[in-house]
Amino acid sequence: MNKKNNILLESGTNELELAEFQLIKINSDGSETVNTYGINVAKVREVIRFPDVTDYPKSNGQVVGVFKSREQVTPLINLSKWLGISDREPQKEQFVIVTDFNSITNGFLIDNIARIHRVSWTNLETVTNLTSSNADNCVVATVTIEDKLVFILDFEKIIADINPITDMGLYNLKLDSQVNLSEDVKVKRLKHTILLVDDSSFILEQLKTVILESGYSLITAENGEEAWDEYKKNIDVISLIVTDVEMPKMDGLHLCKKITSNPNAAPVVIFSSIMSDENKIKAMAVGAIDTLTKPDIHRLIITLDRLLSVN
Repeated sequence: MNKKNNILLESGTNELELAEFQLIKINSDGSETVNTYGINVAKVREVIRFPDVTDYPKSNGQVVGVFKSREQVTPLINLSKWLGISDREPQKEQFVIVTDFNSITNGFLIDNIARIHRVSWTNLETVTNLTSSNADNCVVATVTIEDKLVFILDFEKIIADINPITDMGLYNLKLDSQVNLSEDVKVKRLKHTILLVDDSSFILEQLKTVILESGYSLITAENGEEAWDEYKKNIDVISLIVTDVEMPKMDGLHLCKKITSNPNAAPVVIFSSIMSDENKIKAMAVGAIDTLTKPDIHRLIITLDRLLSVN
């Protein structure tokens, strides 16, 4: 199954194309439990049969090895092992979801690929209460499709755990010579309130830390619906909105469209892992003033300063 252009995100429809896949757990009595997951098709390059794999030196066991995807060396991640579902060795009859987001390509080993569903973000439910620690929560939402509970995984968190170079939490604002952290500039930033929106608690905390350290005032929201409510309540103080795209209840493009429908609205910056050239065009079509691609957190404060004329 290859990704087609006509199933990419459309501008402001509040819908997504979700690829359903399964991971199988072998129970102690020999029976099988089928676990169902979903991934946004906008993150998927292709789905392939188990490829020819080369061992990778000093792999942590969660990485099966590397393979060639369109002439690009790509790590193959044993998703069942990372999730703690199964420790069984990879099987030739398995499939691989090849993803393309955060400007990198990865392969995720799965047992079965089902079909693509078109669903509304309003049907997705947040799951922040599933774990005792937000840091351990790798599920960002659930949705019921044909009486099946489908878990939407936080693939950014999975990649950051396996490949720390993509972890935005490693960024240290105080060591960034491109950002002015003088007290005079911080006082100027404090006059501006940023509305920050992301459904991943993992990423929200990383962005929140950087924005507050720079001196900006901050309001946060975990999905577009919550952000829309916060925007209406604080419309007189919010200077700019920074939002993800993929979120339960209301996605970032639909949120942007609602906000920018008013010509006097605060500017919106889309900060997403799926900011391909095509999706940048779609972001601009719903009124975004700029876009950033995760994990380019080092560009965040520079962009805010430029758009808000802080220097």
